[in-house]
Parts: sequence; structure tokens; C-alpha cells
Amino acid sequence: MEEALVKRIMPNSLEAEQSVIGSMIMDKEAIMTAGEILIEEDFYHKQYGILFESMLDLFNAGEPVDLITLKNKLKEKLKYFDYGLFIPYLILCLIGIVMVYSASAINLTYVGVKATSYLFKQIIFVGIGITLTLIFSHMNPKFWVSKNVLRFGYWTVIILLMMAKFLFGAINGANGWITLGSFSIQPAEIAKLYLVVAISKAFSKREADIYLGKHKRTTTRKNLAVNILPILALIAIEPDTGGATICAAICLVLILANSKNWRASIGILGVAISIIALTVMAIHAINPFKGSKVEYMYKRFEGYFDPFTYAT
Repeated sequence: MEEALVKRIMPNSLEAEQSVIGSMIMDKEAIMTAGEILIEEDFYHKQYGILFESMLDLFNAGEPVDLITLKNKLKEKLKYFDYGLFIPYLILCLIGIVMVYSASAINLTYVGVKATSYLFKQIIFVGIGITLTLIFSHMNPKFWVSKNVLRFGYWTVIILLMMAKFLFGAINGANGWITLGSFSIQPAEIAKLYLVVAISKAFSKREADIYLGKHKRTTTRKNLAVNILPILALIAIEPDTGGATICAAICLVLILANSKNWRASIGILGVAISIIALTVMAIHAINPFKGSKVEYMYKRFEGYFDPFTYAT
């Protein structure tokens, strides 16, 4: 076992890499010499590769290369990356992969499909998502909340929801998916991301307007209504009750979190939870979906009350 591990480790020298970095900090000519024969990928230890590239960037920009400028350069490279957010995100992605496999494997086996087919597809999507996250995390967050980007996001979500409703077939009674061959997307999921960004931007603008003395309550309410209601309505008429409820809950939590009156926020949240609970119990007792195209929704509600019966 130890011999196998030794074979996998590429030849490297920690002392040599440290010497290169130290020389570059001490001597400008060393920066020029190292820059001509080395690249970031030549460093086995990634941290020294990042230091090397940062010093070259400073040198090429005509800035002094010392510990202070190097520290500032490293901060600039990673200033938009939130490790505290990324690690839970990564853990949730891994849990999601496991859950997809555990939920789909037995059903796929019954219909003669490889039990791992959904697993591999989910791994690919998670890999794409993590890659995009790493790329976007190095971009200025102000780009994502600019007026043009938000406008583009709004109309993209609206168009995708309308395409799913009117151009693509229903799945389990709901026109909520856009299917292109083996690739499928659910516009309601994209809508969740847009709603979070748009609502956050609306309240951020409200705080700025309050500070400048230009705030009008009607403006904030109008922005929220225009951004939220059409999207929720399109999701609801698919009909995707679950997606519309989740999106509405996201909006409610964000709005209440930005309320100045936390007691009122807790009260409203309590009322909303009570209404949802009463609605679920009423549907369980009455079954208004019976005989309709969306009768499958009733089974979803029933699953809350008797998950073991409806697990299959």
C-alpha cells in the first residue's frame, strides 16, 4: 500500500519552491528569470503557484513586489470567494447525490435501467454547478445586481416559464419542464435564484434611498410586486403547486427578514405557517384533486401523513 502511494506522488521539492518564492521577493531580477522559465502549474504545492502568479502580476503591472503588496494582491484574488458558504454548499451537493441515488436506484432496476444512470447524471450536473460557482465567485458581485443583468434574468425566467407551459408536454399533470433530448431543465428552479437576487437588490436599494433621503415605500412595493407576482403566477398555472409554494416561501422569508419590525415578522410568519398547515389538513380530508389531471398532488400531500404507505 505504501509503495503504491509513493508511486502516485510526483517528484517535488518543497524547499526548492520556497527558495524560488523567497528569491522573487528579495530580487527583481529573480522575478524576471523565474517568469521566463516557470509557470504557475510547475509548482507542486498550489499555494506557492498562487504566490508565484500573484508576484508576476504585480511585476508586470509595474507595482512593487513586497509582502504588503503581495498580501493585498492575494486578498483581491479571493475577495469574492466565501469559504464559509462554499463548504456547506459542497456538503449539500454531496448529500443530494446520495439522496438521488437512494431514491431512484430501486425504481430504475425494476424498469430494466441501470441503477446508477441518474447518479452519474447528477454527478455531472453537480460538477458543472461547482465549476460555475468557482468561476462566478471571482466576479464582482455588483455585476449580478446591475440593472441590465436583472432585467435579462427577469425576462429569461418569464420566457422559460411560458415555454414550459405552452410549448412542452405535461409531466405528472404539470407543464413545468423544458425537455431537449436527454437534457431537461425546470424553469421554476431558475426562478428561485432570480427571486433571491432581485428581492435582495430591491431592499439594498431601499436602504441606499433611505440614507440619501429619497426613499418612497410605494417604489419598493412596486418593485417587489413587478418582480415577484408574474413569476409566481406562471409557476402556479403550470400547475406546480409545490414550486409556487416554495418560491412564495422564499419571497416571504426574504421580505420578513428585511422588515424593521421583527415582532410583526414573527407574527406574519406564524400566520403563514398556520395557513399552510390548515390547507394541508383540509386537502387531506377533502381531496379536491380527485378525478382531475393533477390528482397526483393529493398523493404528495398524503405522503406527509403516511410516508411509509406512499414510499413505493
